[in-house]
Amino acid sequence: MARTPPPGSRRLDSFITSPPEGEGRKGEREEEDREPSPSLEVKTADGDVYYSSLAEAFERLERLSSRKAKIALIAQFLRQCPEDVLDTVAVFLANQVFPGWDPRELGIGTKLMQRIIAKAAGVPESEVTERFKRLGDLGLVAEELLKGRRTATLLSSRPLTVGEVRETFEKIAEVEGEGAVTRKMRLMMGLLARARPKEARYLVRQVLEELRTGVRENTVEEAISQAFGVSRKLVERAHMLSNDIGLVAKVAATKGDEGLREIDLKPMRPIKPMLAQAARNVKEALAEVGGKGAVETKLDGARVQIHSDGEEVRVFTRRIEDVTHALPDLVEAVKECVDADEFILEGEAVAINPETGKPRPFQELLHRIKRKYDIEEVRREIPVEVYLFDCLYVDGESLVDAPFRERRRRLEEIVDEEEGRLMLVDQIITDDPREAAEMFHRALEMGHEGVMVKDLDADYTPGVRGKKMLKVKPVLETLDCVVVGGVWGKGKRKGLISSYLLAVWDENKEKLLEVGKVGTGMDDETLERLTKLFVEEKDLIVEESGREVRFKPEVVFEVEFEDIQKSPKYSSGFALRFPRLVRVREDLGPEDADTIEKVRRLYEEILKKH
Repeated sequence: MARTPPPGSRRLDSFITSPPEGEGRKGEREEEDREPSPSLEVKTADGDVYYSSLAEAFERLERLSSRKAKIALIAQFLRQCPEDVLDTVAVFLANQVFPGWDPRELGIGTKLMQRIIAKAAGVPESEVTERFKRLGDLGLVAEELLKGRRTATLLSSRPLTVGEVRETFEKIAEVEGEGAVTRKMRLMMGLLARARPKEARYLVRQVLEELRTGVRENTVEEAISQAFGVSRKLVERAHMLSNDIGLVAKVAATKGDEGLREIDLKPMRPIKPMLAQAARNVKEALAEVGGKGAVETKLDGARVQIHSDGEEVRVFTRRIEDVTHALPDLVEAVKECVDADEFILEGEAVAINPETGKPRPFQELLHRIKRKYDIEEVRREIPVEVYLFDCLYVDGESLVDAPFRERRRRLEEIVDEEEGRLMLVDQIITDDPREAAEMFHRALEMGHEGVMVKDLDADYTPGVRGKKMLKVKPVLETLDCVVVGGVWGKGKRKGLISSYLLAVWDENKEKLLEVGKVGTGMDDETLERLTKLFVEEKDLIVEESGREVRFKPEVVFEVEFEDIQKSPKYSSGFALRFPRLVRVREDLGPEDADTIEKVRRLYEEILKKH
């Protein structure tokens, strides 16, 4: 698949640089930071909020650079919201379309949005494309083009409300089957037909999840605490257990701290998984967990969270994607082997080679999971086994505060293992590094990645990467980096993106910092597959200038490298030397990528070795 790089220039998403709007207005932004818009008035009607007020808030947030000022503005907005839409407003402010636990997607990408804007504005699609090249933001394109509509038409239409926008988003997400694209377009065009130009800017950005306000979930958490005078820790905990920032906002406003304490796990409401840090060896890992811990096989599969509400079983990935339809054999095994009605279990789905009994490459499993049709056929081609390792909820009882040893005991009580279908992850409990090392080498011989070492007394902390569990792998520690740019190839690689710009998060996970480029070690077939992924399948280009391209930060690469050096060339201050692509982490979202803190730690470790 060859593609000639088109001319033109687009601006990069604000995750990496300042928002395109507000350039040259530093004094104005500083003034707003000192006085965070105390006069912001939220216009309401019949228990709803006019979308124009939310668009005004988005614009002010975009201009602010101070996190403290953003929090104050969001808190002020939330305090004025009617209870009926407070949850939706909080979700929208966090740059989400649906709550974190909700796997629904709108299914409207950049290319389809260009068609929608062209039809809504009554202009050729080529005009939308040209403006997009110039502005680098389809929200601004929609705003510019829709300014030309007749004023009388707008005056005769009812102003949009947040509730109506939410309902339309839900309808778009539910459209499927033949003619789905056309129906999605009509629904989105209906919103734009009633939107004022500024509202159109943010409606388009919301659908593309590119608000450019610099606001993340933890910013909204702090704003909720400030708005309703509730405990910041209780807000954070309630959000971890519900994965629903809107629910947290509504409970904080109506029931205060007492209500937040009552929020807990609920089957069919998936949460973010607890994450592990890396250790250099099993001896170090055991020391980190207090000298004695659980050592388990680390499998090279897809992490799954399995929910049952007593009537049905559903399977979610670590990115909260519902993959139940793709894994009917896993669902059958869980129904037959788990002796409980309601539960939330965690495990690893592994693709197995039936001839050798060893695990197949992770990419083959992803092929199975992403398959939408001919499920029975691919089920026979790529059989899957599931290995369970944690139990978070059983028949009305939340176990997140229980120590890991108790959660494992409950898991053993309710699971009747069946070889080749559903099993518990192999585990030993030891304080002997030699015994742990033997477990590590056995895992490698069986084709697995290494081992996990877990603190027996640790509770479960959703979405947190800490030292309650550590992973030990045989190679130099890798980095999970967000891909933010690339370069079109020359010569025989013309039409292919031949190298990719990598970035990690800052300490607060609010800004991406570049750490180097990866391009070596990839053959033409790999480059063709990656180019198709970025350009066609996900349509992630947001800027082009000559051969250089910038991407919406969505894809994560796992990379290994030979060294890390300090370098002024990249915004992180560091550069990876000789990075190599290990794999595309399709099981990770950009929010799961590593931070600059890990880069600094690895840099210091390498210095000690030198």
